Amino acid sequence: MVSTIITKPAPRSKLDAQVDQIIQLDVVNLVAGFFDLANEQYYMAPQTLDATTRMPEGHQHVTVQKLDGSGAPPDPKVFAFFKGINNAATDPEKRLLQATIPARTIKEEGTYRICSITGADAHQPLLMPVIARGSQDDCIRVLSTNTAGDSNTKLAVDSSTSKKVTSNDKKTNVDIKAVDPKA
Repeated sequence: MVSTIITKPAPRSKLDAQVDQIIQLDVVNLVAGFFDLANEQYYMAPQTLDATTRMPEGHQHVTVQKLDGSGAPPDPKVFAFFKGINNAATDPEKRLLQATIPARTIKEEGTYRICSITGADAHQPLLMPVIARGSQDDCIRVLSTNTAGDSNTKLAVDSSTSKKVTSNDKKTNVDIKAVDPKA
């Protein structure tokens, strides 16, 4: 069964928003690097297993959300950063994956939740063989400092197109536009 822990940054770290921040995941029992094109094949194929190891084939995501301090769950549609980690793990044990939060992405000081989201090849949540088990994902809390004092804009990186995607919710309508990564 898949299990993930966020190894960087450390829980309760203070992160300088003016520099790139690395998020590193240690993932066991996942054959990473399997990723369908989300805009063409989303949820269109069943979960697959590696023929040799019988482990699920899929990929990871990281998401960063600001917490308001009330103890209430954050709105799942509101995030400061989201990235699919679509590459295969290249370390000797094939476990370590990482994403980079670009400098100046986080614009509001405060406490943030960084979470992993494990997905199958076609982006659906992984099916696990038993219900009584540990979680396949991890979350930590960090403090963002040295921000620009602006409002967060949702930033997602779609590696299937190599473009940054920003989205702005307007109640139930979502406007999505691709942004030239060289701009």
